[in-house]
Amino acid sequence: RTYTLPDTSGILALVAASLPINRVYTSNSAWTKPVGLKYVVVEMVGGGGGSTNQSACGGGGGGGYSRKIITAANLLSTVTVTIGVGGSAGLATGGSGGTGGTSSFGSHCSASGGSGGGFDGSEYGGSGGVGSSGDFNSRGQGGGGGSGTLGVPPGIGGNSYFGGGAPSNFGGGGQDTGTGGTAYGGGGSGAKSTGSNVVGGAGAAGVVIV
Repeated sequence: RTYTLPDTSGILALVAASLPINRVYTSNSAWTKPVGLKYVVVEMVGGGGGSTNQSACGGGGGGGYSRKIITAANLLSTVTVTIGVGGSAGLATGGSGGTGGTSSFGSHCSASGGSGGGFDGSEYGGSGGVGSSGDFNSRGQGGGGGSGTLGVPPGIGGNSYFGGGAPSNFGGGGQDTGTGGTAYGGGGSGAKSTGSNVVGGAGAAGVVIV
């Protein structure tokens, strides 16, 4: 006998059209609303804070996190996507680590960056960024504090919602530069120096996922 299989192309096309589409933005861009959209789920973290230098200094804070469900009716045809840059590393010539930038999806929700590790004699760790206007908002982890004391490990970088805080770089020698944050929004870890100052670690840039 000869059997004829039913035409399933229409069903497959319908299934494919109903599958979620994930778009990961790592640089400033414009999101365009697809035809037939019902809603979007937006997640984001801000940039991680950079760490400072000197001896056993503090790490940068992790970027904040925000998540929001937005119906198509509340979305314009295009929405500006902004990615928070990672905070700069403290220079060998001195200075605190930079604060991470804020990530946002238009005016719907945003997540601020972690602040940089301090450079005022206390070597404090940077505070974590904060999510805002989302259905769920969370603060990034603060960076670990340093001590300004030789022979003591410098502060770690704070984690974002996605982790990525840099571990303390303590080789036991005279000088260890800071380590940069890894995953989106992770803070940089502090540097250690027994002589001239060395460069701290930079924070990792944020991300927006739609």
